[in-house]
Amino acid sequence: MTDLRISRRLVPVLSLAAGLMLVFHRQILTGLQLMQTVPYDVRHLNYVLEHGYRWATGWELHGALWSPPVFHPVSNTAAYSETLIGLVPFYAPWRLSGLAPDTSMQLFSMLLAALNFVAAHLFLRRCVGTGVVASSTGAFLFSFAGIRAVKLGHLHLMPQFFTLGAIYALVRLFRTEGDARGRSKWVWLFCAAVVAQLYAGFYLAWFLGFGLALAALWALALPSLRAPLLARLREQWRPCAAAAALSALAVLPMAVPHLKAARLLGMREYHTVDSMLLRPQAWVNHGQQSWLYGDLHKLDLIHGMPLEWEQRFGMGLVAPMLALYGLWRGRRRPLVQVLILATATLLLLATRWPGGFSLWRAVYELVPGAAAIRAVARIGLMALIPASLGLAIAVDDLRRRWSLPLLGLIGVLCFLEQGQTRESYSKQQIRDEVAALARRIPDDCGAFYYSPVRREKVHVSRRHLDAMWASLTTEVPTVNGYSSNLPPGWGPLLQSVAHTPERQAAVREHLERWSRSRGIERLCWIKTDPERPGTHELERLRSGPETPAPAM
Repeated sequence: MTDLRISRRLVPVLSLAAGLMLVFHRQILTGLQLMQTVPYDVRHLNYVLEHGYRWATGWELHGALWSPPVFHPVSNTAAYSETLIGLVPFYAPWRLSGLAPDTSMQLFSMLLAALNFVAAHLFLRRCVGTGVVASSTGAFLFSFAGIRAVKLGHLHLMPQFFTLGAIYALVRLFRTEGDARGRSKWVWLFCAAVVAQLYAGFYLAWFLGFGLALAALWALALPSLRAPLLARLREQWRPCAAAAALSALAVLPMAVPHLKAARLLGMREYHTVDSMLLRPQAWVNHGQQSWLYGDLHKLDLIHGMPLEWEQRFGMGLVAPMLALYGLWRGRRRPLVQVLILATATLLLLATRWPGGFSLWRAVYELVPGAAAIRAVARIGLMALIPASLGLAIAVDDLRRRWSLPLLGLIGVLCFLEQGQTRESYSKQQIRDEVAALARRIPDDCGAFYYSPVRREKVHVSRRHLDAMWASLTTEVPTVNGYSSNLPPGWGPLLQSVAHTPERQAAVREHLERWSRSRGIERLCWIKTDPERPGTHELERLRSGPETPAPAM
């Protein structure tokens, strides 16, 4: 009996280890020498976390949380994109232990995946009631599905454990017996999880909020769910009102800077959103790097999708079929009913059907915050919640029907069909490039701007990121920048490559205009040839007599 208990306890540990190896095998097998995915968004998010860490630990140049020293001297630029403030506590321990920012980012990403697994396992065990093996299987899909691996460059889409925490609290609120005061703690836990999800990332928080609103509407529409919902609301209205008020106060420090940025930049126009709505064929698109289904990428149905890399939501063949079977077997459970209805509604609203028809326009116009969501297709990540629940129920059911070898074979297939070979890059190479640039920046510069003087195969955004990281090294602000949005007037400086005399003259003109209008003193223009690190040119620009414009 003791051996059986030990073996059962090992199942989640082994499942977690297998999942981490499946998704992060490149960086694990190289001893963290390789960073997974391409050196763009992951470096930007690493910078955002590093800025938050330096702000929290009192670095002088990072004293203003909402104004990192990029796009100098524009303020509030942190609100142009995800801020990840709520994730700094998961990143800071690695930095405090003396690890470099990029290494800390690698361990941070694996920690988020592990927390997803733990949260999903607890949710399935305690709220759904599935066994250890079934819960481990469902948690594996939730945490390490291929649709997670293809989004490693967007790590703000990883920490979904707060979402499960919110759903867990709701389930316990409706199931907990005893006095009303004892149940009120779940109201507070629910609100805390929602606030934490918002501070961890806007996309996942908005998806959660919209999904919960749809779930509430469905619960009111179904007679079997309406009575318990209204009964709990009548019982808990005081804790609900108090928790909602405190939650609103808690999100105010984040809401104010973002609303200020929205007033300055304006909201996204619908045509930019329409191109990134969810497509029906996204559910069979695994990307060309999928181990088992990569050849599907060659199909015109998939390859021709706009922004195809945002439309990769294939979870294989075996896992979805088992998940659907499990959801069918559990269809009489209230939790399963609400999850199926809310998620299906969410995905149907976000889908752009052939011919261009979509219901999302109404959501965009009517639902608060919807206009801030650009990559609407990412809402497909919410499907992992009912999928993992259905898979866990299916495994529990089939363990009584199928032989162990057959179940083992099915498990191996589910594992392999989530496999992805993601891009990676040498973090030492990036370190060397940033260090070479940092050495060219004089200590007496008030700010600097970096231009490569040679056309390259890499996107120009990579050099802006080099400048941002060189700024961290030298503690000198940079006019360069990288974000989801750009400050007004900065757009001409996005094209920083000065590979011809004409381009140098154009960049100089834009820099001088930027410097004069914002009163920058001692602006240094660093020009280097990335293929010849030893060569560089320094040009010092001064602000003219023009009256400086106030920083935005």
